[in-house]
Amino acid sequence: MNFINIYLKELINYYILGGILIFPLFIISLILWYLCLKKVFLLKTIERKKVMNNLIFKDIKTISILTFISPLIGLLGTVIGMIKTFNSLSLNSSLSSKYVSAGISESLITTEIGLLIAIPGFLFLNYIKKKSAYFDTIYNFKFYREINDKN
Repeated sequence: MNFINIYLKELINYYILGGILIFPLFIISLILWYLCLKKVFLLKTIERKKVMNNLIFKDIKTISILTFISPLIGLLGTVIGMIKTFNSLSLNSSLSSKYVSAGISESLITTEIGLLIAIPGFLFLNYIKKKSAYFDTIYNFKFYREINDKN
């Protein structure tokens, strides 16, 4: 239990060091994972029941947008952090390299978090698009087959 407390404290400190853009990245991450997992469960249900659902294409654009903007927000955090670091250097030229490296480290945390959100998001998005297209093709084939059988 002590290990979990130490890990959570380190995680909270890490997020605090990342600056103000960590909170929007955290919200994007939660929404993205919720939508991806919801879509995966929907695809598994369709696969089991062999019934097409109109919800199969819902939320794909939202997942794409969230996946795309998370590294951009991370890069924005990097730019903001670097501006703060260089601004501090220009105001106080006697700063040691310890403070400069701390500022640079802070600015890179948001890029790291943005990429950690985007990379799995791209993988899920690719999986979801391929599965959705597969089920759409099967459904359309069955639909046209039924129409031809009736004629």
